[in-house]
Amino acid sequence: FFNDTATTEIYTEQIVGSVRCVQETEIVSGIIIDTFGQLRENQEEKESDIRNFCFICGNPRELFDKESPKGFKNHFLIDHNMWNYVYYIAYLTDKEKTELTGIESYVWGKIKQQDNSWFPLNKSMSLQASLKDGENQQLEKFQMVSHEIQTYKSTLSNLRSSYPVSYTHLTLPTIYSVQISVVAVSLKK
Repeated sequence: FFNDTATTEIYTEQIVGSVRCVQETEIVSGIIIDTFGQLRENQEEKESDIRNFCFICGNPRELFDKESPKGFKNHFLIDHNMWNYVYYIAYLTDKEKTELTGIESYVWGKIKQQDNSWFPLNKSMSLQASLKDGENQQLEKFQMVSHEIQTYKSTLSNLRSSYPVSYTHLTLPTIYSVQISVVAVSLKK
């Protein structure tokens, strides 16, 4: 195509330079695209955390929707409204330090030390109340099952004394295994 080697070298260098320029441009644009992709993923993760976890106590949305009668929205907007905590900190900042009450002095000391242990981390009164209700229900079930076991024991004892020959195979360990089976079945309900 070209008769002159100098001209061929010039065109070859220009083509190689153009290819390098295109490659470098593609590398830079790839880095930019990857960086924006990572930033978008980080932003989506932060937004997911904001939507699905309480900012104050850190408990997940599912826990409140499952265990709390009023749900996550009420907890997030009423119980642990983050702006109430901001206002409280502003209140403590503006209040005369000699007029602080005991709890206010404690919280102010934690704030000055940049210690957030005064926040109710992994704690919520609405969850504690619903869990206590669940524990009370389990206790009532256990007491009911225990009463049924005592009834079965007395019935078996009466049967053993009335018919000693027929029921001699019912020993004390057999009675206890029946009790454990009854407790396990009752607690599953």
